[in-house]
Amino acid sequence: MGIRGMYAALAPVGMLMLSIAGSSACGKSSVEPPPTVWHDLATGEAIARKEHKPAVVFFFAEWSVADKMLAEQTFPDPDVRAAMKDFVAIKVDVTNDEDRAVRRAQERFLVVGVPTVIVLASFDPPPDDASARLRNDELFRAHEFMKPGPLAASLRSAKQQLDRR
Repeated sequence: MGIRGMYAALAPVGMLMLSIAGSSACGKSSVEPPPTVWHDLATGEAIARKEHKPAVVFFFAEWSVADKMLAEQTFPDPDVRAAMKDFVAIKVDVTNDEDRAVRRAQERFLVVGVPTVIVLASFDPPPDDASARLRNDELFRAHEFMKPGPLAASLRSAKQQLDRR
């Protein structure tokens, strides 16, 4: 094998080394955070209580364009997924606002429209006066579409608030 053949054989290894060096030099990891696992309200609340974890509660309706944008653009973003790893992710479908269970969830969490994203410190203990407890445990609330950067920053800020408690 001549010199040209050796360079051709080693070229893929060199490209791999450059790729690895480039990603670590930028401070970016090539490892994607896992996809967010969303739970319904009852399941998510039970998990959050059992594991003593905070929660992100996303109230949405099928007809809402802003909700679809959050679901398709914001929540799948790697920075948002990484920031959500410390939270139980809960989705509450309020499309049928004539349903009694939907109305109870909206009243309990003081939701007046969609989208609504609420970050809660905990669900512990089960609420006696849900709205009073909610005000005490709420770390963040948004009532509109958020781009990935601002939402990820808000989630990290909420986590820092929890860490200081």
